[in-house]
Amino acid sequence: MAIPIKLSPTLEIDGIEPITLIGANGAGKTRLGAYLVSAFGYDRVSAQRALNISHMGVQPVEQAKQHSEEQISQFRKDTSSPAQDLIAILSELKAYDVQSASEFRDRAYENDGTIHIPEVTKLQTLKRLWEMMFPGRELNFSGFSPMARWNDPRRLSGFYSAHAMSDGERSAVYHIARLLRANPGPVVIDEPETHFHPMLARRFWDVIEANRPDCRFIYITHDLSFGLSRRGKIGIVRGPQEVEIIEEKSDLPPELFESILGAASLSVVAERIVFCEGKTDRSIDAPVYGAWFRAPKTAVVSVGSCETVRRAFQTFKDTAIIKNAHPIAMVERDYWPNSYLQSLKQEGIHILPAHEMEGLIAFREIAEIVADHLAINNFDYRYGQFIAKIRNKYVGILLNKVALERAKRDVDVRLLGLANAAHPNPSRDITRSNFIAAANIASAIPDAGALYDEHEGIVDAALGSEDYKEILKILPGKENLGILVQELGVTKERYIEIILEALTQPDIGGLATLEPLRARLIPALAPHLPPRECPVSD
Repeated sequence: MAIPIKLSPTLEIDGIEPITLIGANGAGKTRLGAYLVSAFGYDRVSAQRALNISHMGVQPVEQAKQHSEEQISQFRKDTSSPAQDLIAILSELKAYDVQSASEFRDRAYENDGTIHIPEVTKLQTLKRLWEMMFPGRELNFSGFSPMARWNDPRRLSGFYSAHAMSDGERSAVYHIARLLRANPGPVVIDEPETHFHPMLARRFWDVIEANRPDCRFIYITHDLSFGLSRRGKIGIVRGPQEVEIIEEKSDLPPELFESILGAASLSVVAERIVFCEGKTDRSIDAPVYGAWFRAPKTAVVSVGSCETVRRAFQTFKDTAIIKNAHPIAMVERDYWPNSYLQSLKQEGIHILPAHEMEGLIAFREIAEIVADHLAINNFDYRYGQFIAKIRNKYVGILLNKVALERAKRDVDVRLLGLANAAHPNPSRDITRSNFIAAANIASAIPDAGALYDEHEGIVDAALGSEDYKEILKILPGKENLGILVQELGVTKERYIEIILEALTQPDIGGLATLEPLRARLIPALAPHLPPRECPVSD
């Protein structure tokens, strides 16, 4: 049965699947949850919740139920203080469980020949679901103080009190108890992933959704991975009373859609989104761009490869729901042929003047500034040795590898989408002919030897050039930066750290020891990167 959800007076979404609302910090997620409660009477589970589990009260069912409802009602709307309703809810569940057990015993003593089946109470359901979430562990409510223990043969333990439970274990107790007590209909869950491992969070809410089909959940989160793990619609929180529902673009890989969705959520609080390469901790792209684009209304999003940056940039520009933010795309030269780099430039993508980011920060003007800051003498000699060692290094197989990688990348570009011009026809023969004509590799690569020679010549010309920037443009930056820092007598980590420290200094009130470094670094990098500050809005 469908459960309609209103997110505003004019936005209603029918269906049974949950809705996930994603927003950056400061977008108004918590206030949106409170608005949905006050405007439409939805139930709500607060992100702030006290997880202290102590002695459950001994009360008659009706009294315990009334107290529980009072506590839930109070914290359903309150966004300023942690919910303190857990003990009241557990006490209600325990009171009903005790009453049910007593009634079952009384029926059993009647001895009228009837086989009596004990009722499955909500407290027993809480125990069952919790133990599903934590295999090998047992939750015990036989007394009035909840206990848990390991009962896996590989790890047996005695019972430990609720105080000794992990935050994840107690959070599961709270959510299960609270949602067994939730009213049917829409239920707002604020930050559902809190205290849970990502895999546990997904499994937990799968189980909860299956056990409460009479509820339709509205998840409000900033966790993109969790949001994408849910079925149903996804929306961007744009304000305390403003939500925009988006549709997943089926032609995009999930990881790219996640990055774009993240950028969309950031666009609520950022005026500029910078897409760059790199997805691993080893990549320095995002840290350097994050330090360079230091303006508070700029967000840097790493999305992976050059092609992924390109697709993210184009999708961000073309997606109507992503408002108010200007996208910037940054890619390295890498081994890409000039023709491909030129096409990226025509699309509005910024190309680094070096093979990689490491090559850019190895430019002479940058290295000299860092060397002066560290009081490293004989810089001209050291930098000359750096360039000489690069020339001496790239001979034989290393030299041939660079030429080969460039030639291979050129072939990849030429063959990409080569057969897209082929169209089907009712005739099998014509369809086959269309494919053969379109997939004409010979026309794309008329002379493989000449293509390789071209790239070999580019590499040779760079190594023979008097302009060191030609060398750093064509040859891999990571290896070259390693040679530079060795000549300067500093570690690569420290060299990068100095640059980041200087760029992240505030305009006013920064460290006096870093201010001269910052004052020189910014104008030295400025010709090679987009403007550091956001453009002034009209």
